Amino acid sequence: MAGPGAMSVSISLGAGSLHPWATLGNVAALAVLTILNYLCLLLGEPIVKKMGRNGMDAFNKVLGFLVLAIGLSLIVSGVQELIKAGVW
Repeated sequence: MAGPGAMSVSISLGAGSLHPWATLGNVAALAVLTILNYLCLLLGEPIVKKMGRNGMDAFNKVLGFLVLAIGLSLIVSGVQELIKAGVW
């Protein structure tokens, strides 16, 4: 839950939030995600049983797509910064 991906997204969002309201929004989003994470851990086993094998396969594909989108966003942001800095 607090692996390299989560840390890089947190750092990226923190670096991009120069306005106090943006920082407050990031902290609020973190709080909501923490509560959702707790609920998922608490209710995980009953949900998996109800979803079944096909439901879990579909869910894993959706999550994989979201991780891909986050990674692509980080790459695009990095390339944009390199172009702004005149490095590339």
